[in-house]
Amino acid sequence: MISHLGVLSECTALRKLGIDFDENDIHLSYLPLAHIFERVVSMNMIFVGASVGYFAGDVFKLKDDLAILRPTFFISVPRLY
Repeated sequence: MISHLGVLSECTALRKLGIDFDENDIHLSYLPLAHIFERVVSMNMIFVGASVGYFAGDVFKLKDDLAILRPTFFISVPRLY
């Protein structure tokens, strides 16, 4: 179980790493919303009044989503297999 304090700690860690979002930023969310990193980034974006767009659901059309939304932040995680 992930605690509220754990999520808050991760939000704080992003800022300590120098990753600061502001109201002019745009994030393209394509990771599953159950992914903790996606949740933390989305929460940070919403907290500062930035925009969050969601991909159309087809990873093969992700390039099209990027062209339309033109995000300033596009996060990803390594694939382990």
